[in-house]
Amino acid sequence: MGKEVENLIMENNELLATKNALNIVKDDLIVK
Repeated sequence: MGKEVENLIMENNELLATKNALNIVKDDLIVK
């Protein structure tokens, strides 16, 4: 059980990081 939850948390963190990176790129494009 614990391992699955750990994997989900790690995956979620990676998705959040990707989302943040995309938002930064998007904001950059909007500013230009």
